[in-house]
Amino acid sequence: MRPVSTDNAPQPNGHYEQAIAHGGFLFVSTQLPNRPQHPPDDPGTIEGQALQVFRNIRAIVEAAGSRLDHITRITVYVSDVAHWPTVNEVYESFFGEAKPARGVIPTGKLHLGYDVAADCIAAIVDEK
Repeated sequence: MRPVSTDNAPQPNGHYEQAIAHGGFLFVSTQLPNRPQHPPDDPGTIEGQALQVFRNIRAIVEAAGSRLDHITRITVYVSDVAHWPTVNEVYESFFGEAKPARGVIPTGKLHLGYDVAADCIAAIVDEK
């Protein structure tokens, strides 16, 4: 097992890694819409939160030697299912032709008052 870390995504604020690579797969920890190298701030819009979450995931996936179209499974957490149409628009635009298996879980407010978070599993295309 190999920990994966990048300064292009927020550093963990607890006892965990950004991701773990093992057996040709990458297991990415749940990402909030925090910006890398910034303290948590105003959550902003649902669109902005979703975009930052997906940017954080992309940074970690790429740091492991993979890419968005090798994500095999993604789980998106939303504070209210009413946000899903907006989050899905951002998701579709961000991921383009990539269509990993996906789960969407309504949760109530997330940590730090955020409304969107996500984690994923990806195949590693260039094991380091």
